[in-house]
Amino acid sequence: MLCQFKTSDPAHKRPTDENSPAPASTMRTRNQSYSLTSHQDFDHAGRRDRGPQNHQGELKQMENCFKSMQGNFRKLQAEHKDLKRTYDELLSVRKYYGGAVDHIINNAIKPYARKRRLILDKDDLKSLAAVLTPMLQDALNVGTLGQQVATSQPRIQILHEDLNKMSGAKNEVEELREQVAGLQNELLAKVQDVSVVSDEHFAQDFHSIAALIKTFSRKIQLDETINLSEVLEPVALLAKISPHHWKGRKRSKIFIEAWVWSILIECVFTGAFAVFGKGCESLDQAWKQIFGSGHDHGWPQPSVASETWRSTTVKHLIDAVDESAIDPQGVEGTRLSMDEACALVSSRLRKNLGCLNSQADLASIQKIADKAFGLAMQMSKQQSRLQITCPALGAQYQGEAMSATLDADGEEMTHGNVAFVINPGLSKWGDAHGKSFDQRYEIVRCLVQLEHEYENVKTRRECDLA
Repeated sequence: MLCQFKTSDPAHKRPTDENSPAPASTMRTRNQSYSLTSHQDFDHAGRRDRGPQNHQGELKQMENCFKSMQGNFRKLQAEHKDLKRTYDELLSVRKYYGGAVDHIINNAIKPYARKRRLILDKDDLKSLAAVLTPMLQDALNVGTLGQQVATSQPRIQILHEDLNKMSGAKNEVEELREQVAGLQNELLAKVQDVSVVSDEHFAQDFHSIAALIKTFSRKIQLDETINLSEVLEPVALLAKISPHHWKGRKRSKIFIEAWVWSILIECVFTGAFAVFGKGCESLDQAWKQIFGSGHDHGWPQPSVASETWRSTTVKHLIDAVDESAIDPQGVEGTRLSMDEACALVSSRLRKNLGCLNSQADLASIQKIADKAFGLAMQMSKQQSRLQITCPALGAQYQGEAMSATLDADGEEMTHGNVAFVINPGLSKWGDAHGKSFDQRYEIVRCLVQLEHEYENVKTRRECDLA
């Protein structure tokens, strides 16, 4: 309790007149006050001093208040020490568990929140609850899975025993692998039994097809008003070629010749397995997936591995054709697939060329298709790589791989750029024994029409504008 009392100076005891003002010192003495903690509240405002006895009583009361305050102070000190000790203990506990909580948040809760794309603020209880709720649910689910794993332990033990038994047979497996590798080499070696066809024979067959196509194109009687590029379906060899190259009856014949060759390239010579029809397109895709497609016209780079794989597969396909000749449904009907492919080529040729002249020798079309398929079959059977090739438009003339026709003035050209391809060439990589694939041979050079460089630039501009 707050104790208040006043002390007075002896000067205020002098008698004074009621109307006279009190001395300044007396006023200051009267206004002095002290505050102490005690059980009573003493208010001496406006009261006069009552003598020495009253002062002694007041001092006694002050002493009692002071002693009471000392007791309270000691109690507060003791309570402060207890609170300080408790605070230090709580601080230590908080520091210990705070580190553990931070470890749990950083190593468990935060990664889970990132994985589930949840927002986490460790100082926000709502944010923590939003992450912990699904996390606990997942933990319960994991517990269920743990029970399933526990029930599967006997089966796992059996599997471990089986694996131990299998590991004991590792040496036997290695021996079997060696035997399989030996059998594979033996099978690949048998491909050597394929009859080797000479380069001269391939050149003769190629020239035979070229002669048939040229003769056929010369026999067609064309109406000079017909625009061949609009009547015949678009093909690769004639794409982006300036129309001025086809002006005149002679150039129209060349156009037909190049168009027929383009159909043969697209349908018969486009891949090593194209001769076997659509039923074997997956084999061509597998060949390119295994060995790549970075060579000419998207074929694999010639190598011992790629050409052995190709020729071995072709040999099995030929065996399948022989079997299906007896049983039409044998080995997925390979013979039927080949017949359909040949019929498709003949149909495309007849459909387009018949529109030019109803009197055209359509019987020659079937002969051209048959000879093309026969040549493609012989090419695919060889250990070496044989491929129908042609240069790109605008390519620089190379005499070792190209043969140029006479220009518009009837003069021979030995320099310039390729204006268009009349018929492709036949190229070979490797030898008859399936080696030396880094060497290229031109069995038949491609036939091209050249133009001077300035004409080539003009042609390209016209094509771009078209």
